[in-house]
Amino acid sequence: DASKLPPPLSYLIGSHLPYLARIYKDCFTGKDGVTAIMSHYKLSSRSDAVKFGLELQKKKILHHVTEDHAFVDDEYYYRLQPYHQPKILNSFMVWTERVDSNSMALLGRLKKLLGKIESAATNDDGLVDYVAAKEDSSFLLFEEAACELQGVKMDSMDDSTKLAFGINLYNLMIKYAFMKVGIASSNLQRKAFFDNVAFSIGGDVLSFSELENGVMRANALAPFTIRAPFAKNDPRLRLALTKVDPRIHFALNCGATSCPPVKNFSSQSIDEELRVVAQAFCQQPDNVSVNKDTYELSLSMILKWYRADFADSLQMLPARVVTFLRGERKKTLQTMIDSGRPIKVTFNVYDWGTNASKSEAFHVGLVSSNEPKLLSLFSGLQV
Repeated sequence: DASKLPPPLSYLIGSHLPYLARIYKDCFTGKDGVTAIMSHYKLSSRSDAVKFGLELQKKKILHHVTEDHAFVDDEYYYRLQPYHQPKILNSFMVWTERVDSNSMALLGRLKKLLGKIESAATNDDGLVDYVAAKEDSSFLLFEEAACELQGVKMDSMDDSTKLAFGINLYNLMIKYAFMKVGIASSNLQRKAFFDNVAFSIGGDVLSFSELENGVMRANALAPFTIRAPFAKNDPRLRLALTKVDPRIHFALNCGATSCPPVKNFSSQSIDEELRVVAQAFCQQPDNVSVNKDTYELSLSMILKWYRADFADSLQMLPARVVTFLRGERKKTLQTMIDSGRPIKVTFNVYDWGTNASKSEAFHVGLVSSNEPKLLSLFSGLQV
């Protein structure tokens, strides 16, 4: 029964094969696939192996690399599902089983499973060996379990549930991505990471940037961009919240040292939970510092990048920040605001360091199933 085959089928992982101006990664020819299936399953004829391969294709365990051909005993290229959509983290398999109607509970189970993997790879200094985490025997179990998210329908959630789900999903998937595709080390690679690494939720493919800016920030411009994440005719626009709650920036954790800590959020208490994390973040001197002598307010770079979510102008930012403070610092800043004297707002350098003791270096090629390459146009290969 092809539906019971344990993916990935290691004997069909294959190679990087050329055709015209492209390299098709992690694939194999139909001929090699037939030979491997015959050998592994002790089949007596190539025609029986083709039938078996067609069943794999029907079950979406095996694909033609461009989805143009049925499985045949020929030179066409094929690829197994775990390698077919490398930009989508939870594409290890196509989920056909029951989907838990409680999407928050599903995320909770996934967080617990990934947490055990992370804990096993964490040293006494709290640093994580993400390479070892990926090699953990439970990682494949998580890969399969995460595919259940393919059946979660965000468009059926109310705004509170969607917001809590979105934050928890983002924070979970960052850790998953660090294990699976590595950690970016430059501004260019970080942009590629957030724009290209994605996940499938209810049939909608969302990158980290699209989840944050398209869904949770009500389809607002991401920093340093000129276009909204979702165009007017993008069906994913239906997922966008109607307004942005700026406190999400005190809840989302992209894995950097300067990010707020990861907390769990619930649909029932999301407003109170965001109030608590906003105060906790802003109470840290590295994030908000008030100097009454120089009339200076030093803030986390997050409030510069997403200033439009907090206030209409830089001059109005102190009045918003004071709402997140308490105690003496709140009184001090409020006094400064009430004086009418200009407050100098500065922003701290953002620390992009991570908690990794060892990790793979992310590059966009890791999430690409095909790569351009100049080859002879007369190679004679079929694809």
